Amino acid sequence: GTGRALLAFAESEARARGYRAVYLETHSALVEALRLYESAGYAEIGRPPEAIHSTMDRFMLKTLEE
Repeated sequence: GTGRALLAFAESEARARGYRAVYLETHSALVEALRLYESAGYAEIGRPPEAIHSTMDRFMLKTLEE
């Protein structure tokens, strides 16, 4: 439950600061994290061209509701 609470807090703070979406990078080996993100409404997207620095292989996005 700690991970879910931290994710909800981060989303709440982003929303309060005017962000309309949250982007994250993760790795396919982090199975539990992927389950958390998917259950929290994150959708997988393609690797952004700007992500050339990363060893992460999964990219996700969630639109924040107001």
